[in-house]
Amino acid sequence: MNSIKYFAMCLILLSSSYGFSQKIDYNTIILPKNAQDIDFHEKLIRIAWENNPEHEILNRQMNITNYELRKAKVQWFNNIKVSGNLNEFNIDPSRDVTQRSQFFPRYNVGAAFSLGELISNPMDVKMRREQMKIAVETINATKLNLRAEVLRRYEAFLRDQELLRLQTQTTEDMLATFNLMEQRFRNGEATLDEYNIVQNSYNAEITKKVSSQTNYNISKINLEELIGVKLEDIQ
Repeated sequence: MNSIKYFAMCLILLSSSYGFSQKIDYNTIILPKNAQDIDFHEKLIRIAWENNPEHEILNRQMNITNYELRKAKVQWFNNIKVSGNLNEFNIDPSRDVTQRSQFFPRYNVGAAFSLGELISNPMDVKMRREQMKIAVETINATKLNLRAEVLRRYEAFLRDQELLRLQTQTTEDMLATFNLMEQRFRNGEATLDEYNIVQNSYNAEITKKVSSQTNYNISKINLEELIGVKLEDIQ
């Protein structure tokens, strides 16, 4: 009875693993240019891929690998040799009264293969095919890494943008409070200590805003570094 339960449990786990397994569609990692109504972050990912020099490098490396594969497939043609005989019978067949030209054929075709080549040539083709697969997977891995990096930098940009907005509002509110305190101090309605406390609070908010502005600027620079264009130029 226990063995039956164990077997049933294994079947459930096996079916679950197959049910939840999912292959990555690398064609959707970077959306094509003709994709319509896509989110802004998807536009950023696509632009970053198009402007990334590594994208061009990988494509050219794949082209080289493809050429090497095609070259390996026809490598055995190097062992075929064609030669021709040029003699008096080929130039003037009428002079061959005794049909001696049969001993001097006009063309010679020959092929010579070593046992090593019969083994190495197919292996070269298989090796080039594996290199082609590696080139494809390298591009896929680069797509995944680039997408993740763009999203990370975009999220950091949105965070710092929102923090700057909130800090700007807080600083403006503190400025209004400081102006009111300054007017009260001039009218003799507030003490110097009260005035200094509000002024220090306002200066602290200004310092926070400068820091927030710097963080925002850096996040924007980091994102634009990856996509290759200014955010304002993306439509």
